[in-house]
Amino acid sequence: MAAIGLKQLAKMCQQIGMALRAGLDIRKVWEHEAERGSQGHQQRARQVLDQINTGHTLAEAMRSASPYFPALTCDLVEVGE
Repeated sequence: MAAIGLKQLAKMCQQIGMALRAGLDIRKVWEHEAERGSQGHQQRARQVLDQINTGHTLAEAMRSASPYFPALTCDLVEVGE
């Protein structure tokens, strides 16, 4: 599967950031993400959600969907965690 586009990545990060700042649970945020975008995006978001539900960090979960999410994005998420 191709990597996420930069515009889609920016929009996703903005939406997730707003949801988390509003106090939503990370699992709910990724459940919502798994319902939007292309079928491929939904698949990758569901994969991230599954990894989070099994106890992995968000950065680990995003890396498991590699190469969909850029390595730099995963690194920045890890620093933020």
